Amino acid sequence: MPLDIVEDEIPEDFKEANYSILMFVLSAINPEKHEFVIKKLHDALDKDGILYFRDYALYDMAQMRFAKKKKNKVSENLYMRNDKTLVYYFNKDEIEALFAKNSFQVLDSKVIYRLIENRKDNLKMHRLWLQIKLKKI
Repeated sequence: MPLDIVEDEIPEDFKEANYSILMFVLSAINPEKHEFVIKKLHDALDKDGILYFRDYALYDMAQMRFAKKKKNKVSENLYMRNDKTLVYYFNKDEIEALFAKNSFQVLDSKVIYRLIENRKDNLKMHRLWLQIKLKKI
């Protein structure tokens, strides 16, 4: 059953979860709705529930590619892909503050960096992701 985290209510079966994973989801949602989604997830977690967050970090190679084109930029750190989907690149301090504002405690937070090489095209890609473990408080 597909669920739109912005438009749909979280089904009762999924409420009071011990764990939740938000992986490359928030970046595809308009930043105006980020806090709304975080609150919704907070309400769905059990007391002391854990939320795992992984998403695109500021200055990822894809963001730098978008920045060069200039026509794909919607607003600060927000871009529109060719398929009309959004992608937002998170500042570590900014997203941690947003989670803290919405009653989450940061247990672990890091920027993951990977250098990915395409030898065939002689291309090096600098990829950056945020990985954060949070606890509902």
